[in-house]
Amino acid sequence: MVDWSNLPTDILWEITKHLTLLEDLVAFGSVCSLWRFVAIMVKPEFLFKLTPWLMLAPEKPTDERSFYSISEDSIRYFILPEVNSRRCLSSKGWLLTVAEADLNMALLHPFSRFEIELPHAKTFEYLHHFHRGGLDPTLFHVQLISKFVLSSNPMCTPDYLVMVLYGYIGEVAYCKHGDKSWTKIKSPPIKYPNYDITYYKGLYYVINWLGQIMQCDLTTNVLVEVAQIPHEQPSSSTLYMMESAGALIVVKRMIYYEDSEEVTYGTTGFKVFQVELRNNKWSEMKDLGNRTLFVGYNSSFSAESCYCKSNCIYFTDDCLEQYICKGEGGQDIGIYNMLDGSIEPCFHFQGSSYSRVNPPMWVQQI
Repeated sequence: MVDWSNLPTDILWEITKHLTLLEDLVAFGSVCSLWRFVAIMVKPEFLFKLTPWLMLAPEKPTDERSFYSISEDSIRYFILPEVNSRRCLSSKGWLLTVAEADLNMALLHPFSRFEIELPHAKTFEYLHHFHRGGLDPTLFHVQLISKFVLSSNPMCTPDYLVMVLYGYIGEVAYCKHGDKSWTKIKSPPIKYPNYDITYYKGLYYVINWLGQIMQCDLTTNVLVEVAQIPHEQPSSSTLYMMESAGALIVVKRMIYYEDSEEVTYGTTGFKVFQVELRNNKWSEMKDLGNRTLFVGYNSSFSAESCYCKSNCIYFTDDCLEQYICKGEGGQDIGIYNMLDGSIEPCFHFQGSSYSRVNPPMWVQQI
């Protein structure tokens, strides 16, 4: 009988090269002290090579979800009953799920299937104001949350905070571990739709349709404007905000949109700005260096370019109206090259996600 604890170290190192999930490395290290030693030694290199996976969903409700791996250029399949008939959004490797039947909400770590109950959607302030007239009521859970961001990994600490944009204009609300209801953050008297939210240097920031950046003051639960984009915002664009290499950046996505008998739309380009909040200084970035940006229905984030293209923006389709109103969408997915402004397909499985409830989204491996 083979004594697995006495395998040569070089063989164990070779085994770790075939692991692609952090949970697999943790399981590997739990076999015995020798395997744990090897796992500790390879962990820094292992974490560096982890790239986000693109979560895809079929047209009809099912327990199965597919994940496209950039590094392997292949699709893996997972059985996740926790996401069946639920709307999903992603942040820091976790999914926020909203049930169609009763609007129950939860955090789910898709690769370990660890789940945390969240306050019910009925505890959102003025929830009844945000039901769009004429929309199929079974799709209310789809339009309820537009973004969600975690402050930290719930597996590492109970001191985490969940921040969301909810409703038609993206009202801001949050909950802490153990809360029974969502706490709303008050907006300015004149409200504009909020596009994105990010956690940066211990604080939450929101950016709206006008390009105003507002800090979420959790002591008074109000939004305080701290910066504004120095030029007029065109209506045919979307804004994302994230931390990248220690700096706060805003990404403007230019979109062609024509609403005729057959709606046509698509991304035409991007602009990236580094923002200094102290003096409202916006500097356009022409080069991301060895960084890659990921935007879409996931929380926006930046990553070191290892197994993905550097100086590029990976984007997914986030034209909500096409998804929930016409059952279309999912084709505006690609890679934007900052160097020459070209756009190429993101993966050769393009078109393999048809869900009206769960558009393609990036999920980090954390």
